[in-house]
Amino acid sequence: MKSYFIVLIAVLLILSCSADSETPSVPQDSIVGTWQYIGVKYYSTEGEISEKEANSCIGQSTISFRKNGTITSMNYMFTGMQECVVNETANENSEGIPWENLSEGKYKIGSQVRDSIFFPDPQTMEIMSYQNFHDNVNEVEIDNKSDVYMRVN
Repeated sequence: MKSYFIVLIAVLLILSCSADSETPSVPQDSIVGTWQYIGVKYYSTEGEISEKEANSCIGQSTISFRKNGTITSMNYMFTGMQECVVNETANENSEGIPWENLSEGKYKIGSQVRDSIFFPDPQTMEIMSYQNFHDNVNEVEIDNKSDVYMRVN
């Protein structure tokens, strides 16, 4: 009888310990992390997609969405002498901006609601930036334009 009682206590202890050690996992928002600008995608009204890769300077730009709900970024630009420099003004204006996930693909960034942020895969983020405009360079009507970013961490 004593051995039965000891086995029962041991089983109860094991079950109670395993239940306590399990913590529910909180899903992380897909946008959290640091993203590097890699280019732009144009979606024509005819359903065609064209892509333009970022140049070597602007392609160094990053944006970080932190878990605490703020954004930081590092922006680069070419000077008139085609020298690649940090864009201090853009960086100052984008430091500590709040962000919030409102629903699937819809984020509030600062005071602006972006309803077209999507993730074609875990390493790619597209932010729809313009809708319904005429591209004078390529002489085509564009339905949408997305800025494309690649996850760096």
